[in-house]
Amino acid sequence: MKGQPFFYQLFYGFEFHRYFVRPPDFESKMFQIRYSVKTAKQLYIHIHRNNGIHPCYISIYDYGRNEKFKKNKLEHHANYDRAFFDFDINNNRINKIKNQLQDLRNRGLHYRQELQNELKEKLQKLIIDEKIAESAINQAKDFSIRFKDYFGSYPMLFFSGCKGCHAYTFFEPINDVNINLSLSWFAETIKQIYKYQTLDLSVNKDAKNRLSRVPFSKHQYTGLTVVPFQLNDSYEEIMAK
Repeated sequence: MKGQPFFYQLFYGFEFHRYFVRPPDFESKMFQIRYSVKTAKQLYIHIHRNNGIHPCYISIYDYGRNEKFKKNKLEHHANYDRAFFDFDINNNRINKIKNQLQDLRNRGLHYRQELQNELKEKLQKLIIDEKIAESAINQAKDFSIRFKDYFGSYPMLFFSGCKGCHAYTFFEPINDVNINLSLSWFAETIKQIYKYQTLDLSVNKDAKNRLSRVPFSKHQYTGLTVVPFQLNDSYEEIMAK
């Protein structure tokens, strides 16, 4: 996809210092596959190798050019130039199928492949036909409109590839700020005032070290792609993308 690397240049910068993370397919709190990425080409190569097979995440923030980044350490300062918000529904049917898929993949990526494909199709039907993600998308749209009214610009919205969506807002880079405290206060406030039940507050409480699913990567369980959408896009139009 020729336009994908160019999008990453615009979205992350022509040169950046972030981590691409591919969580393992087995449960582990001690092991994580992580690569330093500095260009859109490097990021695109990792996406190409893992897309649709493994989850593809990247650091929300640029960690800057310093020795600690080169040594793959997290004790460094980030350039805060955006805020990330995750709108996600909690659905028992979705969670049950995802847990089944995770259990199968823990035994091997191709273990009982026919059953994995069947479960993936069930997830797609719930998301596309039964519109499981609709409430999350609608609340993200409402947030986007209110944000524009107050701050003067719309957030960028993405379907998450599963049961929700992501919103990014951009601002001039800053360093000397408690990003966790600032964004957690903001997220808690708007969730309470506007009744955004689908807004995941945990994302903003730990904003500094958060990862987000890479745009235009495929969700490893659903096979659906993280795609941008506009406020006037219907649910059906978003799913068609």
